Amino acid sequence: MVLELVAMELKVWVDGIQRVVCGVSEQTTCQEVVIALAQAIATASAAERLRQDLATQERHSLEMQGTLALVSQALEAAEHALQAQAQEL
Repeated sequence: MVLELVAMELKVWVDGIQRVVCGVSEQTTCQEVVIALAQAIATASAAERLRQDLATQERHSLEMQGTLALVSQALEAAEHALQAQAQEL
């Protein structure tokens, strides 16, 4: 007698998001399904944190560029003022 294992997909909802666990068979335990879901959620959470960190870094970079532009303008104005004073002497 040959038993054929058929892999299935198990669809579950976790925190309002539908997740699909692939490769589920009659021999798959609940523990294995829970572990697979926990690993997927941890990976997704890490990826989301990375996206948030990158967005924060980008925002800080843009703020810094604006600050550097203002400093550059102030330095140019100071340089022109010094040149004008030097010409008066």
